[in-house]
Amino acid sequence: MHSGDPAIYGATNEQMRRLEALGIAYEVVPGVSSFTAAAAALGSELTRPEVSQSIILTRTSGRASAVPETESIASFAAHRATMCIFLSGQRLKQTVADLSLHYPPDTPVALVRRASWPDQSVHRSTLGKMLSEVKQKDWLLTTLLLVGEALSREGGVESSLYAAGFTHIFRDGDARKTKRASLQKENQA
Repeated sequence: MHSGDPAIYGATNEQMRRLEALGIAYEVVPGVSSFTAAAAALGSELTRPEVSQSIILTRTSGRASAVPETESIASFAAHRATMCIFLSGQRLKQTVADLSLHYPPDTPVALVRRASWPDQSVHRSTLGKMLSEVKQKDWLLTTLLLVGEALSREGGVESSLYAAGFTHIFRDGDARKTKRASLQKENQA
């Protein structure tokens, strides 16, 4: 049995190779990743039209394995996309410093510890204020830092997905309905 997301930061590949070498059968059962559980806990989407259409999943360097320099928090922050930073609690001050190189101080951020667990903790703030509002020791383990304008509670441009005139395979828009009604009248005449 292995906890966490089997696809990222779990070292499951190493374990699978060892099991295969020993001829032991195993099954990988996908679950809900902690970054999507964190978004649910926040009641937030991680993408928003004309704000951010990309999500960068990354982590801070740790003792078990380093993050390549080309994938540093600071270099990813230059994109100003939504970022979900795993294992960020122990390096919170440095992570905020790296993010602050590119994101403005009023950028929305959230800390989510133990996402989807009964003792889950959530703290919403801005990049410029967060460190003064929390005690780092309370966020050391199983903490995800989310950052980006998509986390804002403010309005913004809405997707066309639910606009009256937007059509797709499962829904006629107003223009299609009007045309269909006109054709039906012609056929009845």
